[in-house]
Amino acid sequence: MKGKVYCEVLKEYKVPSSNDEKAIYLVRYGYVDWYRDGNKRLAVYILMQYNSRIKYINPAHLLVEKDKNGRSDFSRVMKMIGLLMREFKLSDRTK
Repeated sequence: MKGKVYCEVLKEYKVPSSNDEKAIYLVRYGYVDWYRDGNKRLAVYILMQYNSRIKYINPAHLLVEKDKNGRSDFSRVMKMIGLLMREFKLSDRTK
């Protein structure tokens, strides 16, 4: 296989984890190429960043436990996904 799965990022939101001060959720909207064959598709995806290094293999696990401010990582990440949906009109998007 050649090429990258995660290609051009059109927009990215960084959401700090409430569980680990070194962890950040990267909520991204951009092109992905699942089979690395040049067939790029638009997608919303979430990666994890630890100590400034992005983890492409391990999936993000969105914590639903509330932090000291009464919010969960899940709700903060979903808020960013909502912003992407509105900004790029994703709910009405067709191929």
